[in-house]
Amino acid sequence: MHHLWIIEKSIKEIVENSIMDKQRNGRGNMGYNRKIIK
Repeated sequence: MHHLWIIEKSIKEIVENSIMDKQRNGRGNMGYNRKIIK
């Protein structure tokens, strides 16, 4: 059971990190956000 929580947590961190990278770059934000909404 615990390993599923760890995988979920690391996926969440990866997603948050990639969002932060996109914002830092200031490029491709709109396209990325549209993908998340869909």
